[in-house]
Amino acid sequence: MPGSHDYQILRFGTLVALLITLFIAGCGKGSDQILSDLAAQAVVSRPAAASAMVKAQAEGSIKFSEAMDLAFEKLEAGEDATAFCGAVLDFGYQIRNDLPQSGEFLIFYRRMGQLAARSAQLAYEKGRLNEARSLVLAGPKRWQDESYWRAYPNHDALASIILFQTGEHREAIGRLQERVIPAPIVLETLDKLRSAPRKPAKNVKDPG
Repeated sequence: MPGSHDYQILRFGTLVALLITLFIAGCGKGSDQILSDLAAQAVVSRPAAASAMVKAQAEGSIKFSEAMDLAFEKLEAGEDATAFCGAVLDFGYQIRNDLPQSGEFLIFYRRMGQLAARSAQLAYEKGRLNEARSLVLAGPKRWQDESYWRAYPNHDALASIILFQTGEHREAIGRLQERVIPAPIVLETLDKLRSAPRKPAKNVKDPG
C-alpha cells in the first residue's frame, strides 16, 4: 500500500518520542523521594533540612502536609525520627505566614502540636534533653493556645518539666499557673516543680 512505509516510520518516531518523554519525567524525583532524602539530611543538619523543605515547597515539589504525614508515619513505625520531626516543625515555623489561618484548621494545628509533643517525648525518653527542649514548643505559635493545652494536658506538663530541667524554672512554673482550668496532671506537675531543686540554666532556646 503506497505510503505505508512512511506511516510506519511516523508511528515509530512517535513511539520513540513518547518513550523519551516518559523517561525524562521518570528521572524527576517525586515528593516521596524528596522527603525521604530530606529525612536523611535532617539527621546531619536539622536547620539545613528545614531550609531545603522551604525551598522545595516554593518550587512545588512538596507540601507541608506531606512532610508532617511522613513525620508521623516514622514515629508510628517506631523510628527515632526526632531530627526529621524537628525539621518539619521548623519548616512550619518558617512558612507560618503562608499556612492557613482560619478557624476551621483547628485540627491541622493541633496535629502540629502533637508532632511537637510526640517527638519531644521520644527525645526526652532517650535522654536528649536539649533536643527535647527544641521540640516541645516547636513550630508556629498558632497551636499553643489555652484550648490546645486543655485538650492535651500531658503535653502541657511535659513542656514545663523539660523547661524546668533545662534551667527555665520561672517559665516552667509560670506557664502552668496561667491555666484557667488546670487538669489534674498539670496541678500535680506544678506542685512538684515548685518544690523541686533548681538547676542552672543550659541556654537552650525555643526555636519558635
